[in-house]
Amino acid sequence: MLKTAPTFSGPHRPAGVRLVNAVGAALSRVGLRLPRLDLPSLLRASKVDGARLDADDDAAFVERVVALLDDANGAAQLNAVGRWIMHARLANRLANRLRVRQWLLDHPRTQDVPVEQPLFVVGQPRTGTTLLYLLLAQDPQARAPRLWEVNTPVPPPLPDAGRDDPRYVRCERELARLHKYLPELAVAHDFAANVPDECYPMLETAGFSPTFFLYLDVPAYWTRLKAASAAEAEAAYALFRRQIQILLVRAEGRRWVSKSPAHLWFLDALARTFPDTGIIATQREPVEAIPSLCSLTAITRSASSDYVDPAYIGRVVLDWFAESQRRTRAARAGIDPSRIADVPYRRLIDAPIGVVGELYERFRLPFTHLFERRMRDWLGANPQHRKGVHRYTLEQFGLTAAAIEEAAAGYGAA
Repeated sequence: MLKTAPTFSGPHRPAGVRLVNAVGAALSRVGLRLPRLDLPSLLRASKVDGARLDADDDAAFVERVVALLDDANGAAQLNAVGRWIMHARLANRLANRLRVRQWLLDHPRTQDVPVEQPLFVVGQPRTGTTLLYLLLAQDPQARAPRLWEVNTPVPPPLPDAGRDDPRYVRCERELARLHKYLPELAVAHDFAANVPDECYPMLETAGFSPTFFLYLDVPAYWTRLKAASAAEAEAAYALFRRQIQILLVRAEGRRWVSKSPAHLWFLDALARTFPDTGIIATQREPVEAIPSLCSLTAITRSASSDYVDPAYIGRVVLDWFAESQRRTRAARAGIDPSRIADVPYRRLIDAPIGVVGELYERFRLPFTHLFERRMRDWLGANPQHRKGVHRYTLEQFGLTAAAIEEAAAGYGAA
């Protein structure tokens, strides 16, 4: 039992947000649901000249996006602010897709940019992936994408600049609003525009990421994503790779490193798309990781909907965990074991620099004194819980240890 209140205890609603939601609800009652969440509206909002879906945008992509929009207009029960959030997010992802396509038409040699010996951290959410990733990003030879870059990768930015880039300024402004709206989010998972962040937005550009479940209830999209074919996965990861190549254009031969639990659903496609990649899977006791992810999901969804049912979120997160583990086990059976390293959460917490050194030895990468010093400096400047302690319980989300053990059967926790 927690001695203090859990981090998520219900939606946080500043006065301005309550007003916008009230106006939106009134308009909805007379048949005006604004903004519109449909493909034509999103294409117009992308602000890309001549924005349209053509032969490059296959039917499967459209099916996935339409399923997601069906959820946004129905099951998700979005409030007015939630509709604006999803409208902006999806318009951005469509814009990125169109801009990638145009960039490659204008700069075809980008597809020749090598992506050599990349590292991908792919552990389940809340298993130490962020800590490990941010340590790996301290390598001077690593190219770890920052939040503003994964949100808008075209045109390719300079890897060590950004504060004068309007995309960076826009991301800073959006994060300031987000932190005001969701003060609990920094405790559960902090964000900063110029700090390395997850690469899943580049999968969302393909309409191909399970991370959409974090923002809203997506039963139709969930069903469609589970049914995705191997060919769909290959196409999505081909687009993912092209975005990495764009971000590497001005990176002077540095080695790509990024992370996202989203890759657990399609680990075989990741391994085929990057034949010499090193895959790092963090492991943590599911009874600790799952309620933490439930809390993060509840906090994030509360930005967009007034109907956040913790018990329902508990069931959805268990489904995420079980499905991702089923897919991961199947995929790992066909991947050379030397390409995958498992990292126990407790070992990472107790000896983070030692763990990184072991990973570099395993994947035959140079481990320099400068890299080690930068990791030590980063750890000293970023102590755990510096933004507060993330608090949650199993019971808060209708979970039991027995239910988690059943969902996690076969999971190699450590």
